[in-house]
Amino acid sequence: MNYRYLKDNLHYFLSTPLFKVLYVIAIIIPLSVMYGNKMSMPDLTYIGLFCSLIENPSFVLYSLFFIPLVASTSIYLRFEKNRFHILRLKNKKNYLKTLLGQVLSVNSFLFLVLVMTTMIELNLFGTDFSISNYSDYNVSNLFYLIYSLFRLHFISQLFIILSICFFKILNPTVTIVMNIVTYLLVYMQGNFITFESILKKSMSFWVGKYIMTDTYDSFLQEFQFTILFLVLFLFGTIVIVCLTPKCIKEVGQ
Repeated sequence: MNYRYLKDNLHYFLSTPLFKVLYVIAIIIPLSVMYGNKMSMPDLTYIGLFCSLIENPSFVLYSLFFIPLVASTSIYLRFEKNRFHILRLKNKKNYLKTLLGQVLSVNSFLFLVLVMTTMIELNLFGTDFSISNYSDYNVSNLFYLIYSLFRLHFISQLFIILSICFFKILNPTVTIVMNIVTYLLVYMQGNFITFESILKKSMSFWVGKYIMTDTYDSFLQEFQFTILFLVLFLFGTIVIVCLTPKCIKEVGQ
């Protein structure tokens, strides 16, 4: 990976007025959500309040999905304008690999920034760092919080990989609309097709169920279903990535 280009892309996006607006909104949304949760449940600890935040679709979809989509689109458009750098990539596979590497690295940095910002905001509502069980699961809320953040970031990165591929297969406008429609469906979380697994428990193939999760009989059951879904989602993403170079006429197009 060319770290100079990565640094330039990161500095470029962070210095845009668009990012400043997005970041201010990313500060306001969790503050308002945490304030409401703290008012209705004053006994919530620091970690409990953070857990309640990642259960809120407004925070999750905006901070962990919409902002990465905007960042990815911005980096993609800038990358496409750098014709000299593109021509040096020589072949379509290397072109796509470099583009994805740049975009995913920027989004990983943004994820850390947003999580750290949220952690700072949480201090405004108390510093009780006590740990307890999460819901009815036999795991601590700290463990579940870390697990959920990793799960959400992983799904978000797969979304971004698919988005970049569909930028090339279709076009950016159609891809952005597809993403926004998906976010709205996740926000509304309607009834989706499920099947009965061999364990006689309901498992969904709808990604929204793994962004805003249901409550399962146990954490182990949730973890098993989530891992199975993510493996299938990852496999599908890899297939799309492998097919994308065939849809590019030549490097830079």
